[in-house]
Amino acid sequence: MLGQSQHHERAAIDVATSPTCECWRMNLRSLYARGMAAALKMTPHELYDWERAIRDDGQFSGARSGPGGGTPATPENVSLFLIALLGSSTKRNAGRLASVFKIGASYVLPDANSRHDHYKESCPLTGQRTLGDTLTVLLALPKKARDVDRIEVDCDVGTFTIWEKFTLNEQSHTLCHLFALPDADEKEVPPIRTVRILSGDALRAIAEAMTSDEDTNV
Repeated sequence: MLGQSQHHERAAIDVATSPTCECWRMNLRSLYARGMAAALKMTPHELYDWERAIRDDGQFSGARSGPGGGTPATPENVSLFLIALLGSSTKRNAGRLASVFKIGASYVLPDANSRHDHYKESCPLTGQRTLGDTLTVLLALPKKARDVDRIEVDCDVGTFTIWEKFTLNEQSHTLCHLFALPDADEKEVPPIRTVRILSGDALRAIAEAMTSDEDTNV
């Protein structure tokens, strides 16, 4: 059974990750100006080009065109956006590729006896099984995002590794949480691999900008 603190955390996650939560008032373009562009070391224009490509793929939830429209900066949408940026080499089909990773990449249990066992457990960092749900929780709850040291993406193999940082006996440690597609271990590994890294500081800055009380959705 879940303890009281775990029940409270579960309730907080359910509320914070709901796309209908009133706290998600700003759209992505406002979020770029609020700190996302600086955190990713990209310009708002560059991010909007990616947003438009993903939206054209029909992957964002609640996106609207025209005056007063835009893409809501919900944890789910920002999670998809980050997966697209980290996992795609080009904007073409980035939204559809990100959607595959978001739903299909699952937590890999360390030292599992078989590949089938890999995907039975939830990631201990967030209690979620899929990559998309895990990033959604981290973005919705900045306190959780503070526990992340970095996220490493092996684009060629198709894996996302979230490195958790913690202190034990006054010593700093890291623990890796691997997410992979079911066929990741079957892919041929090229001699030169592309690995992208999102720092924990960048993830935390984005999460904190999303949960600001100020309404800047202009």
